[in-house]
Amino acid sequence: SDVCSSDLRTFQLLCQVSGRAGRAGLPGRVLLQTRRPDDSILVDVSAHDFHAFAGREIDQRRILSLPPFSRLVLVEASGTEESAVSGWIEALAKALRPRLARTGQEAMGPMPAPIAVVARRHRFHLLCKAAPESAASLRRAVAEEMVKHPPPKGVRAFADVDPQDLL
Repeated sequence: SDVCSSDLRTFQLLCQVSGRAGRAGLPGRVLLQTRRPDDSILVDVSAHDFHAFAGREIDQRRILSLPPFSRLVLVEASGTEESAVSGWIEALAKALRPRLARTGQEAMGPMPAPIAVVARRHRFHLLCKAAPESAASLRRAVAEEMVKHPPPKGVRAFADVDPQDLL
């Protein structure tokens, strides 16, 4: 499973919604209101052209070294005390970086999660990336460092291998 880009999600949802217009043999009509009518995603949706969309998406993933051209492990930490969460995930990143660098892997972040606070818990992400052929060593490195550096009391952490999204 790969990271589902927001463009892919947008394409899927718009196609799904437009596919529901005109039930029971009656013709349907779909209207999209946008400030960006020339956006390539909207053009592809209106033309029902998945192949054009997918071609651009895969090219972009290749350029950015995103799945399927890499493998990811997302470490998420959360807690009510922001400094405890950020301090722990910073320490984990510091421990992981040299280990990953030795094998051509990388750790990006940490950074606040896109939705930084949920239910009064501050959330931080550390995204680790490796070439597909070294996915097992990336998973092992993250797991071992999380065991060596367990989160403090009040901080919850988990690693999501090949996350579906980064929210």
